[in-house]
Amino acid sequence: TAPEPLLIPVRAVAKILGISPRSVWRLHSSGKIIAPVRIGGAVRWRSDELKRWVAEGCPDPSILPRKPR
Repeated sequence: TAPEPLLIPVRAVAKILGISPRSVWRLHSSGKIIAPVRIGGAVRWRSDELKRWVAEGCPDPSILPRKPR
């Protein structure tokens, strides 16, 4: 089996959340989803952070404690 990717694109985020990619972008624009990572022109979400965010009930990212990088 292939290892799970560390970074996932908007379509995969949408599939996990059960919404459209456009809705993911709306959530991102309004600050209601965890921040993605930008690599060159690509925008990806950290799969581990996204899963943790969903497991916590999709809380408002502005109230989440920031993790040091």
